[in-house]
Amino acid sequence: MPVNSSTSNSKLIVQSLASFLVLTVGFVAFVGTGVVHGGSGTNQWQNNVIKAERYLYAGESFKYVVTGSSMAYRLLPEYLGEEYSNIAFASGGSLTGLQVILERGGELPSTVFVEMNDTLLRGQDKEFIQKLTSPVFNGVKSAFAAFRTENQPVILFKEWVKGGTGKEPEAGGSVDPDIFASELARHAADHAKQPDPEQLRSVTGELKRAVDALRSKGVQVVLFEPPSHRSLQESVLSTSLRTYWETEFPKDHYSWVPTPNPDEYETADGIHMTGGSARKYAAFLKEHLGK
Repeated sequence: MPVNSSTSNSKLIVQSLASFLVLTVGFVAFVGTGVVHGGSGTNQWQNNVIKAERYLYAGESFKYVVTGSSMAYRLLPEYLGEEYSNIAFASGGSLTGLQVILERGGELPSTVFVEMNDTLLRGQDKEFIQKLTSPVFNGVKSAFAAFRTENQPVILFKEWVKGGTGKEPEAGGSVDPDIFASELARHAADHAKQPDPEQLRSVTGELKRAVDALRSKGVQVVLFEPPSHRSLQESVLSTSLRTYWETEFPKDHYSWVPTPNPDEYETADGIHMTGGSARKYAAFLKEHLGK
């Protein structure tokens, strides 16, 4: 008697679903054992998501948290110490990191470092925050580590193949003179302009609300400007922003880290510190906090 094709297809679908369910449950259980450490992303967006998720779902609380852009991104956890978490995002800014802190809930850090420079003009990445804090996905990822971005099978396989540890690599120590000159010229052109007044007022208002929200909860907020090439640090854009923000966040009411001598720090392109300089600046921040 011939087998009904629809019945055969139904059995195949059920078997496929059952296999998928078994594999999924097995993978969730395997990741839940803590044997895997997670991996780094395959692109900048994934790396930012992984960094944010590690902070949001960390079992422990952090005493100090650093927010900012790709400039503060260079301050790797091993430079800062176990009590620190760095949620600075490449191509992002401090406003996005501050919102991640406010979204986490639970015990807040005692101190939050906020990078203050032109990257703040990018504003908060609302799309990033929306996807990161979606109630459904947020609940699943909070409960099951296997569904977090760093534990995606493709990322874990990549990490296994290259023998990585899931950590961000240190910035290279050598600087290419030609690349440096080209990038410095590009950044200099951008820094030769005054900031847009309306945009500046908007992001400053957003920043002040986030900072005051943290301060009202007993969090110490420390504002800092990472060192860049002297020509950029003294540019029209940087000088205008610094003057405006020092008025909006006066030093007798807000904590500012003194800006060190930029000539003592090396950058690869005028704005991004090399690994050695990033390590040196991390020690400078910690020394300031100790005082």
